[in-house]
Amino acid sequence: MKFILMSLITTAILTTSITTTACTFNDSGSDGIQPSPKPPTPQPHNLKYWQNLKCQNQTNSQTCNEMLQEIKNQQAHYDHQDQYQCALDEVTAEQYFYQSIINNCDYQILLCQKVGNFTPIQTALAIKTLTTAINNLKQELTLKVKYPNDYRQAALADISKQITDTQTILNNFLKPS
Repeated sequence: MKFILMSLITTAILTTSITTTACTFNDSGSDGIQPSPKPPTPQPHNLKYWQNLKCQNQTNSQTCNEMLQEIKNQQAHYDHQDQYQCALDEVTAEQYFYQSIINNCDYQILLCQKVGNFTPIQTALAIKTLTTAINNLKQELTLKVKYPNDYRQAALADISKQITDTQTILNNFLKPS
């Protein structure tokens, strides 16, 4: 019995090493080292991508609305007011997160639709969208800072950077031409 098991194991090992060796060499006579594949060039996102992302996040935002309503309806089930407030703040912060993504999608859609320079209507819409995005990000940050043990500092720093970046873009729109 030991002999049969050893034969099977040896056969499996030899088969595996022959297959592995055969796969590492190519037929062109080279030393078997294949050039590493080039990373794919990133494709810019198109209008359809941003519209789909906006729809997904609108659904997520609506889910947050429903969750907020549920929390408010079940306030009596919370043992402490702190737990209730924490639940409200957490879901509200998540809603602001989705709203800021929606604002970003709106801005990206504007960029996709732009031909040449922004029209005055597009400029006004961009200013409104970016201002709303900044307000949403600030609200999200304010709520998350209240619970430092629940959120990593890196995540809070990322939100602060998004606020700064969005403010920079907004300032470019607000500069006199």
